[in-house]
Amino acid sequence: MRRSVLTALAVVVSVLSPIQASARAEDPPVTSASVTLAADAKDVATGTKVTLTGTLRGETAEGATVDLTGREVVIREVDRRDEELTAVTDAKGVFTKVVTPHTTTYWEAAFTLGAKEYTSRPVGVRVLDGTLLFDFAVAHDARRQVTASARFKLSTDPGPGGADSAVQLQFSPDGKEPWRTAQTLRPDHEGRLATSFRQSTPGWWRMYFPGTKNYAPATTKVIKAWRWSTSITGLKVTPRKLKVGKKITVTGVLKRFTAKSRKKTVPFAGRKVTVIFKCLKGAAWYTAVSGRTSKKGTFTLKPKTWCDANYQVVFDGSADTFRAYSKSVKIDTKGKPLL
Repeated sequence: MRRSVLTALAVVVSVLSPIQASARAEDPPVTSASVTLAADAKDVATGTKVTLTGTLRGETAEGATVDLTGREVVIREVDRRDEELTAVTDAKGVFTKVVTPHTTTYWEAAFTLGAKEYTSRPVGVRVLDGTLLFDFAVAHDARRQVTASARFKLSTDPGPGGADSAVQLQFSPDGKEPWRTAQTLRPDHEGRLATSFRQSTPGWWRMYFPGTKNYAPATTKVIKAWRWSTSITGLKVTPRKLKVGKKITVTGVLKRFTAKSRKKTVPFAGRKVTVIFKCLKGAAWYTAVSGRTSKKGTFTLKPKTWCDANYQVVFDGSADTFRAYSKSVKIDTKGKPLL
């Protein structure tokens, strides 16, 4: 029985020995080593993850450079060697480690070959002071007026002279890159940001602080402020000449774009449209008469005439559409003006 066990062990040893020899043959002996280390960011905000990547290579007695695979590399802070991280090289001699610095830190990678330690050049990551950009709100009303606001705060006192706190209000027609800067704003003494201006194109909005040499960048959430365009077409006004005080007939069609019809307008039913006019010798616009569009978006309105005037039809917009104006039509009247 004892002889059988010894025989079995001998067989196992004879089987394993060629495998071990083969492993050594794939990993040629080296006389020296070199280590590199790099970070995927140089300046980050507190709590941001940073990936450290490096390579480990060795030099054989014949002077050939080879990748050292499956080797353990130590990663440590230059000023704190008591705390070490480890990483193992892959098939190309590359190793990685994800770290989360909370203060400006310098790291180095080290590999020991025999009694000698080989280290990389230190790589530093600077942790910037934090920036808060919050309470962002934006609206795009029916008259194409954009109103935006937010709050801005630095995590530390910037000291004498303050910091460059220029914040960009950015726009994108589809919510994707590239973002266009619509306005550059500066916070008031309480950190409030606010602006209002006209823009015809709807889309997505955000505020962005690009950061400074001491403060980290910051971006608000993205807000979609969308409205569809509308139009008043086929306007007809009859008669063009008549006695003052008589009524004219105004007809046309109100149309709009929708999510299902982005390239072609469709009738806009059940919407209020209004005829307005301005006397040729006056500056004020007056409301003449209002009505609602039919299922096909058509309307027929019969306003009274008051003077020689230019007439228009206006739609004030809805919850998801912009305002629309028709073309202007001149009407001549006979008799003494009533205005």
